[in-house]
Amino acid sequence: MKRWCAVFCIIVACAVGGAAQDLRPVGADLSTLLGGIGQSVITNLQQAVLADNGVGSASLGDSHFYVGITMGAALSHGILGFVNNPNEFQVLNVNGLITNNLPSSLVGYYNTAQTFFPDPNFKLTFGVRLLMGIEAFGTFSIFPEALTNALFQNVTFNTLSVGLFVRKVMMEDKGAFPAVSLGVGYTYASLNAGYSINNFSQGLSGDTLTLGGNLKMGWTLNTAGFELDVSKRLLVFVPYLKFMPWYQWASFSGSIDNFTASLSSGGSPVTPTYGAGTPQANITLNDIGFLMGFGVEIALGGFKLVPNGSYDILTNTLSVNLSLRGQF
Repeated sequence: MKRWCAVFCIIVACAVGGAAQDLRPVGADLSTLLGGIGQSVITNLQQAVLADNGVGSASLGDSHFYVGITMGAALSHGILGFVNNPNEFQVLNVNGLITNNLPSSLVGYYNTAQTFFPDPNFKLTFGVRLLMGIEAFGTFSIFPEALTNALFQNVTFNTLSVGLFVRKVMMEDKGAFPAVSLGVGYTYASLNAGYSINNFSQGLSGDTLTLGGNLKMGWTLNTAGFELDVSKRLLVFVPYLKFMPWYQWASFSGSIDNFTASLSSGGSPVTPTYGAGTPQANITLNDIGFLMGFGVEIALGGFKLVPNGSYDILTNTLSVNLSLRGQF
């Protein structure tokens, strides 16, 4: 009887040890993490890209051109809330992995981003009035990676967006009638982010799991659509509304370069039965968005101050912006 009990204990010990040495769930959890971040950002990136181009009025009127700046943020419902869902991950301590080498100045921002993420935007804007009531606008924004590298260690980040919009003024602002214009536009945006995993470790079924590598993520977003603008001058104020149905096609790719996953027990290496593989995620998205823009232009001599916002009906998110332009 004792002999059979001993055999049974050995079998159980081997089974538990074998489970601890299987690193496939680790690779699956990392792929889930990459995919969750990619999906969350894609759904919020469009609204930030389509933030106000600095013009609220449906017509530039007698002005020939303008230059300006726009800044603000899309107020999303968070991009990392899924990390606290116990059903998403099998074995990995995701919160510990993310905060392990995160600069202390960003830890609070990471915690907030789980339920509320203000996706910032800053862009230069310019426009010109052509013949026959046709107006053309452009936007440009860049956040260079060199700036991120100068501010933080272990984190890389860069963005680029460009946009072109052309509209036809259908009705000028005269008497009791508002200005009305109809236009089409296209925007392109890219975002890249990276994070160095330096010797993160956690317990795993009695052993110590250690991870290393460079987490890299990249997004590209294209949007094309229509815009209907309506505005009415009231003294120095020009309140306006915009209706913006857009189509977007986007892609995301994420991976961990130079990835390593090792096990040790009591300081001695443990050879895993199965490796973690190469964690990666790829996502493509094609969908339709509908934004409503609103705000008011305030005339300040040759300048226009434009507090404004937009609401995405389909994602239930709001963006707020402030634009300042010189119009000549």
